[in-house]
Amino acid sequence: MFGEVLYKSDYLLITYDKDGNFVYAKWLPKVIDLDEEEFKKEISHFLEAIDKTGYKKIIIDALQGIFPMTQTLNQWIMENITEGFLQRGVKKVAYLYPADYISKLGLEMFISQASMKTMSEIQRKFFSDIDQAVEWIKA
Repeated sequence: MFGEVLYKSDYLLITYDKDGNFVYAKWLPKVIDLDEEEFKKEISHFLEAIDKTGYKKIIIDALQGIFPMTQTLNQWIMENITEGFLQRGVKKVAYLYPADYISKLGLEMFISQASMKTMSEIQRKFFSDIDQAVEWIKA
């Protein structure tokens, strides 16, 4: 969708936008077919994309595919991906989910209270509209 492809599989597409200086990671419908270990391998490509581009903003698009989160997976994401974002100086993360899913999340369901402190250095926001996410990430 945006610029050059950094990574592509049956489950995930990662590109970047030079003009907006952000990475765009789009989960594809088949993500639901992964087991947790395979999902971890796929999500680790977020960090590789940040390393390759040096960009400090990322849009994570789960409009077409949502992987079911468990408490264990949540913790792993906080310890590995979120910590990796912090180490790389990521400033903004926009999450794209279908509107009905966002309301079910109760806004930030999968980010535990303990992780809120860790995430405080990173601005994050949930969207159901790609244009709104892009506008926010570019601001």
